[in-house]
Amino acid sequence: MTTPTRRRLATLALGLSLALGAFAAPASAQAAKEPTDGFFDVPARDPSEQSEPWGLPAYMITAALGGGAIFVLCKSARRS
Repeated sequence: MTTPTRRRLATLALGLSLALGAFAAPASAQAAKEPTDGFFDVPARDPSEQSEPWGLPAYMITAALGGGAIFVLCKSARRS
């Protein structure tokens, strides 16, 4: 190998080792507790607060009615 090729390989090896070192998280940073740990957790609901499981069908009916209303609005706007 010639000297420029060795220099290029050495530069690439140094850059690769620095990049891998920068992106690898140290083990001590992973064990540290963040201030927001547990803040966004949703607590379990009381069984007396459970509602009826009809949310998805009601959502689908509401979406179909809304889509139909927008369709009628767009058809009437196109005719005028």
